[in-house]
Order: sequence, then structure tokens, then C-alpha cells
Amino acid sequence: MNWEELEKFDSTDMKRHILEQGKALKLTAERCWEEADAVARFISKSEKYFLIGAGDKYLIPLVSQHIWKRYGERPLEVYHSRTFADYPPNYLDEHSCCVLLSQSGRTRDTLDAMKVCMERGATCVGITNLKEDLQGSIHELERYERGMVLQTHTTIYPEKALPSTQTFHTTLFLLNLLLVKTLMCQGKELGHLLSYFDELVKEVDRLSEELVEWSKDVALNLREFLGTSFYVLGDGPRYGIARKGALIMLMEGVKHDACALESEEFFHSLVETLEEENLTKKPLFLLMPPEGLPGYNLASKIREFWKKHAGENLYVEIRPEVEWNDLTALDLLGAQLYAIPLEWISYHLALLRGVDPGACKIVKKVRG
Repeated sequence: MNWEELEKFDSTDMKRHILEQGKALKLTAERCWEEADAVARFISKSEKYFLIGAGDKYLIPLVSQHIWKRYGERPLEVYHSRTFADYPPNYLDEHSCCVLLSQSGRTRDTLDAMKVCMERGATCVGITNLKEDLQGSIHELERYERGMVLQTHTTIYPEKALPSTQTFHTTLFLLNLLLVKTLMCQGKELGHLLSYFDELVKEVDRLSEELVEWSKDVALNLREFLGTSFYVLGDGPRYGIARKGALIMLMEGVKHDACALESEEFFHSLVETLEEENLTKKPLFLLMPPEGLPGYNLASKIREFWKKHAGENLYVEIRPEVEWNDLTALDLLGAQLYAIPLEWISYHLALLRGVDPGACKIVKKVRG
């Protein structure tokens, strides 16, 4: 297979975006570490929290929320920007903190949600990759009495709307960091988590390089199943990554049908898709949690069911090889690492289909 010839379809240089994800995280960590301290102190007095975004910036809080749910004592909810703008909770008020995520800083749904937050007098934090203080952007929070903005940093700027983006990783990293530091401002002893952010940068850099050849083999093995919907399963903090893999990497990037499901719910009932009556068994991507976590046994059962009833060729296990002593850190922070193998598999599947892996036609239409 002449992959170099196939890469002519990559008009947006998405390969470079993936390879330099570790560099982007390092930039963001270096430039935002102390700034995150100031923002954490700013929001730590709030009584309730809302994490708000659209697209993959909605999926990011689905991952990050598990840090807060494990250690926090105050309510936290995750909302899609459009839902929040149209159906804001009645209890949104001046005691609330709203964290709004937007890569471009001009996502219309998120700006509409931001307006509602400001009208209710909530404390607001924007996380964006937009450098310029443009009118009608999330940087308006810098002129709002109870607002602040954190900026991610990428090696390519401005970053185009891509299925696999450096801003996915930098935003997830920065939101996780902000939540940990806010909890520490509230008296939680989370130095064990904080110490792993440097390790996370190194692992994203390493895996972005090392998984290229492996992903080519996986894509070639899946080639015969293109045209058949794929399942992508993840549990707990890995579910948000599974949704990213299915809805954005595969459906948006490869233009291929895929379905994201919680491992817990799939095993509860949908595992019956493996019954003999169903003649069209589907390829399965299973985000396997680290051994020792509650979800490991359940995922192991799904793996055995799938291999037995669908076959080895319809099963892909996603489990980044990472050696961390702290199982909690690997669970809550390491979930980010599962995105990288999915990125590379999607990239190479797109090339095999003759599809530009970075071409996003609709995303451009949802900005203000």
C-alpha cells in the first residue's frame, strides 16, 4: 500500500496536526499554568458549575466532569451550547460559574449561551484558541465584570475545523487542569493528580508518533467492512472519547456511519445485536479501561462476547500502553490518550476511501 501517494487527499495537512499534538500541549502548559491558578481562584467561590460547548467542545466536558464528580462537593452539569441557550436552567444565577468552550471563539451556539450566562450575572470563563480580541467573539468576556478567558496554544494557527484537532487535546488538558486547581482552591488535596499533567504531555507526544504504523494495519483490516456501520464503546470518562471517535472522527472525517455507546448500556441490552437472528455483525471499537478499574470486567465480557459471536476480525481494542503508578490519574487524565489511536485509524481509513480526512463542510456554517 503506497500511503504516501494516498496522502495527496490530505488537503489540510491533518497528519501534521496529529503529529504535533504533544508540542501543542507543551505550549499550552507552559503559557497557561499560572494563568489557570488565577482563574481557579476566581471561580472557586461559586456554588454550582456548568460546562458548556458544541461539537467536540461539548464532548470534552463529558470526559472532564468525572474529575469533579469524584472529588467535588458542589453541583456540576454539562450542557450542549444550543440546549443551554434555548433551555437555560432556572437555577442559573449570580452564584453560578459557567465555563464556555469554543475553538474558534465565534461558535454561534456558544456565544448565545454566553449571552444567557451574562444576563443572569453568572461568573464566566471562556476557553478558546482565538488570539485576536474580535467583536462578537468569546473575548467579550474580558470586558464583562465577572468574566475571564483562557487561551489554548497550537503549533498551527489559525487552526482549521478538523476532525482531529490540536485544540481538542489542548482544551481537554486545560479544562482538566482548571478543574483540578479549582478543587485544590476548595481545599482538596489533589497534588497526586496535578503531578501527572507533565506525564500526560509526554504520553500524547509519544503516542502521536508511535501509533502511525499500527493504525495503518488496523485500517487495512477494516477496509473490507467500509460501508458497514461501526460501534465505538467507552465507559465512564472514556465515553466522551468514544463519541468523539464515532461522531466526529469517523462520521465527519471518514464520512462513514458509526454509533457511540456507553459500554455499560451496551452490555445491559444492546449486546443482543450478537444474537444469531442478526445476520450483519458490526465492527466494534472497544475503549478498554485499565485493569483494576470497575469497568474493566464489564469491558472484558464485551470483548469475549464479540470475539466469540462476531469474530476477531470485527474487534478492535483501543488501549494505549501507559505505565502510571496512579490508577486514578490513569483513569481520569489518561482517558485523553484514547483519542490518539482513534485519530490515526480514522485518518488512514479516510485515505483508503479516497476521502480528504480534514475536509469539514458543515462546521464552517455554525460560526457567528
